[in-house]
Amino acid sequence: MARQASTVALRRLLNKSKPAIAMASHNPLNANLAAEAGFNAVWVSGFELSASYAVPDASLLPMSTHLEMTRSIAESIPDETFPIVVDVDTGFGNAINVAYIIPRFEAAGAAAVVIEDKHFPKDSSLRANGRQELVTVEEFQGKIAAAKALSHSMLIIARTEALIAGLGQEEAQRRARAYVEAGADAILIHSKKSTPEEILSFCRAWPGEQVPLVLVPTSYPQLSFTDIAALSKVGLIICGNHAIRACVASMRNVFGRILKDGGLAGVEEDIASVSDIFELQESTILPRLLMASDDIGRAYGDLEPYPKTAPEEDQQEETTASYENLVNSVAGSIVALDNYSPTERLRDDGRDVADVPALNKWSDVVALEWQKYASGGADLSHVFRANIQNENTKEIILSALMAMGRTEVPLYPGVTVEVDASGTGQYNNSFFALLGPYHGAGPAYLLAQH
Repeated sequence: MARQASTVALRRLLNKSKPAIAMASHNPLNANLAAEAGFNAVWVSGFELSASYAVPDASLLPMSTHLEMTRSIAESIPDETFPIVVDVDTGFGNAINVAYIIPRFEAAGAAAVVIEDKHFPKDSSLRANGRQELVTVEEFQGKIAAAKALSHSMLIIARTEALIAGLGQEEAQRRARAYVEAGADAILIHSKKSTPEEILSFCRAWPGEQVPLVLVPTSYPQLSFTDIAALSKVGLIICGNHAIRACVASMRNVFGRILKDGGLAGVEEDIASVSDIFELQESTILPRLLMASDDIGRAYGDLEPYPKTAPEEDQQEETTASYENLVNSVAGSIVALDNYSPTERLRDDGRDVADVPALNKWSDVVALEWQKYASGGADLSHVFRANIQNENTKEIILSALMAMGRTEVPLYPGVTVEVDASGTGQYNNSFFALLGPYHGAGPAYLLAQH
């Protein structure tokens, strides 16, 4: 699965004696700044994401916006063990909606998701006079169970808003323990009180042997990280909205000074340099893209498919093989674009291919690209070819193969096809269409051999 190592890392970080610290994030840039600063994880905040779109945190942004931001952040962070904790609000609906979104957020790179027990659509927890209605315990247990059933290894953190809704300590404890019974890996307990007493009371009553707690001390910042660690109950502390607040304060200050000064000179020392921005850009995904496009040729050449130990007169002429592919290590996919293997080019030129070494097919080259640039990411699960077969060509391919009595696919030894017992081939029509031509057999050969 995508970024599975980050889930393993997050489980290890949820240490009750030394809680992990996560900084809020609403885009890839500030997520990378948080990682650079030394935070243990990032919190893809629904509040921050909504604020960045200048809309209230009230379930107004679609799930796809949250999902795409999660994916963008995951793709931008070079360290694939760095955990991304995602705020999915109420799960965007009922248990069915939760079951739908969980595999998608996990595939996008989330190490954990946090689901809260409010009604959908929600209202912001900290908004004055906000609507704070909770679903029943049983309904929310169903959401947790659905999330656990559909996740591969991603952590499911249950967030109870019982204290936010004014339901008291007893109800907060009852809900939290019920959510653990349903499978929650941790409990986020939230409060909007300006002092920490309410949260401290909950933490002290929480059984030490239970799952770790998660705190978001936005409204009670006087409670230090050291104080929280001393409770020996909390595994994760989230700085819930400090990235967007820092951005707003800084931009207001700089924008105002520029207009007041009538120029830019006065703010230059207080803002990042252009070279600093370049460095941030170049430290994330750009080098990997450049490597994939510029260095693959050298990587392929380094394997020396034509041995240099052979006498010069016996060495083959250079082929005109070429290849261009897109590798997505997060999604576990390869998009094969223009690929012409040594075997293919030699045959096109009418040259002898008998002495071509084992590394001679486009699938070998793509396998090299995957191994070099995507190792440690998701398992390779999809190969997409740019050459498309329509329904007519599927029938032609099937008819031609059956008429020739062919069972072995050309160019791919060891890959065979079979028809059903009736001999009509109807059941295997799509299978023949995939494996019939050599450019269709390539993905199957790649997945099977590499």
